Amino acid sequence: MRLLLIRHGESANNALWDADRDSFVASRTDDPPLTARGHEQARLLAAWLGAGGEAIDRLAASPMQRALETAAPIAAALGLAPEVRVDVHEHGGMYVGDPISGEGFEVRTGLGRSRVAELLPGATLPEEIAEAGWWSGTHEDRDGLFERAGRVAARLGDEAAALEGDWTLAIVTHAGFAGALLCQLTGAAEAWFQHANTGCTLIQLRPGAQLEVEYVNRTPHLAGGGRAGPIAQG
Repeated sequence: MRLLLIRHGESANNALWDADRDSFVASRTDDPPLTARGHEQARLLAAWLGAGGEAIDRLAASPMQRALETAAPIAAALGLAPEVRVDVHEHGGMYVGDPISGEGFEVRTGLGRSRVAELLPGATLPEEIAEAGWWSGTHEDRDGLFERAGRVAARLGDEAAALEGDWTLAIVTHAGFAGALLCQLTGAAEAWFQHANTGCTLIQLRPGAQLEVEYVNRTPHLAGGGRAGPIAQG
């Protein structure tokens, strides 16, 4: 099984970080959409994949808006019926304000089932995405992030064992989660893996064999090569 990790396109929070880092925490939104640039990045990525940039057999996405909006043109370009996986959401969960100081901190619920289906047409949605949303926790800390990434890594291993052969699962996810997942898959617990907006990372998962990282954070579809952002931006 080949695993293609894709970070979403530039979001409104990413653009806010670039413009005003001092007020980022206070001004960020819980579930930002893609910017115009982010939509263009997603379009270029979908075109590259559609032209044979990487063969994809299955497509999954986080339930956060920026990931859904990035996955939609990929699904359309490749004629794939995508699925939404709640457990590949970004570090922290759904919230606004500062979870450390508590200033302005509020937990949000995430997009409801109808809105998720609207943003990613034809997607298979898990039962845990209700009409009222999908997030019911508080703020997820670093330990929680790595525990979740470990569960996802184990699930991917099970999928690789169940469906043998050279097939590819692409997951549209986030910088922080993709980095934690790579740490869990490779055992590099203290490493930080950079991921540009729409950056791609390709891994070979073979049951009973050594994991093979083919490449990390490639953006061949972007003329400028893209840029990576810190974990706080998702």
